[in-house]
Amino acid sequence: MLERELYPDSYIFDCAILNEISERNKDIAIDKDENSYIAGTTALSCLTSEYKEKCKLIALKVVDYLAEHEPDLFRNQYKATIPTHEVIKRHEDNRTLIFKRNDGREIGILIKRYSHAVKHFRVKNAEAMLHMLLGIESIPPEYLDEYNNVMVNIENESRKAIYDRFNGFIKRIISYACLLTQNPTTPEYIIRSLVGNNDYYCVDVIGSGNNIRISGFNMSGTLRVKTTPYPSKLIEIQRGNYSTGSYKSNMMTLIFDGGWMVTMRIHSTSLSSTRGTISPSQLMYDISLKNLPYGMEDERISLF
Repeated sequence: MLERELYPDSYIFDCAILNEISERNKDIAIDKDENSYIAGTTALSCLTSEYKEKCKLIALKVVDYLAEHEPDLFRNQYKATIPTHEVIKRHEDNRTLIFKRNDGREIGILIKRYSHAVKHFRVKNAEAMLHMLLGIESIPPEYLDEYNNVMVNIENESRKAIYDRFNGFIKRIISYACLLTQNPTTPEYIIRSLVGNNDYYCVDVIGSGNNIRISGFNMSGTLRVKTTPYPSKLIEIQRGNYSTGSYKSNMMTLIFDGGWMVTMRIHSTSLSSTRGTISPSQLMYDISLKNLPYGMEDERISLF
């Protein structure tokens, strides 16, 4: 079995897509010196014949979609690069495949590996999480005592109490940054921290694996699909799951204008649920984009 850390799924699909595009546009230059490309081609060649055919079929459908929406990709010279796994993990660029023209125009693709636009942070690194979400360098002084108090008492409280206190603490800081200051750039900053600063087509294998969904994340208008603007206002923060309407002590939903939603789920890596068994190093936040905003171009394609 291939190691996912050595050969992420995206590398395999990216290389399958490149092979199909190269058949249609001989002027595509591929950066073959990147370790990511070498890993992807190696992994693709090692797949079972059944899975290899599935990859080729998905690649064919993606390239057919690009031929319809980005015909320029098949008529001009572009250089194709697969960013390294380290770049993606550092959140420098969400795109897993980038085509760049001589004049600087770029067409990006994101192969959705596990779940789109998900970031993970340990609670003990709350400053890093808040910096990523809000752009602040450190926990605001007026909230620092509260944060330290929560951290000190973690091992003496129930799991539900810990979740409630941390979510309350994070909610107050986000509310201060967005709702109270009414800073229109903060909601955009939060979404950019999850989906990145570049436009791209997101490819997601859905259902039983017989369909794919291609969504145009075209916030800056560089792609040839409908533009979806970043949000400018945080409407509210709900405690719980917005989709089901159920209250969950470990979850918050940030609701923005335009239909953008972000969920924040705190959980423990410890399997025990008894009092006094959770340490700060075991607490983690999963932050993810929930659903798609209103009006985003979204097409479901059957593989068969």
